[in-house]
Amino acid sequence: MNRLLEAIANDVVLSERWAELGITRRKIFQYLCLFWVLLVIYSICIPSYYKFLMAEPAAGYGFGDVMKPLIGSCLVSALPFGALAYSDKTWRSGDAAGVILGAWIAVYLGLSIHYDQLCPLPVAIPLAPFILSAQLAHAMGTFFQPGK
Repeated sequence: MNRLLEAIANDVVLSERWAELGITRRKIFQYLCLFWVLLVIYSICIPSYYKFLMAEPAAGYGFGDVMKPLIGSCLVSALPFGALAYSDKTWRSGDAAGVILGAWIAVYLGLSIHYDQLCPLPVAIPLAPFILSAQLAHAMGTFFQPGK
């Protein structure tokens, strides 16, 4: 991995293009670490949430019933976003969206191998609360940054 980053850093065209986009070695490291943390959290939460939805009671679910199992996972998955926003002044909330979506897609692909004919809708329901909790954690981390 270090050789790849060195090759990118030594390539003038790539280095200039990535510098224009604001992508640095540190940001790539942050993206990768955040991706792996979210992958672990989502791979635990989303399959259990899918099983919860498939065991629907005869009376059906209300909105609160559907969101209640996600609260703990949303809080845990939001912590890295708040920490990054607090510790890194260059971290933007827009950086998080691609990482969240990438981790969700990886978990969905893993689940679709496990379950035949997996519909993406039940697995996509947790995506909105995950994004909202990440945005709230980012706002709190930015608000409490030292020197503000």
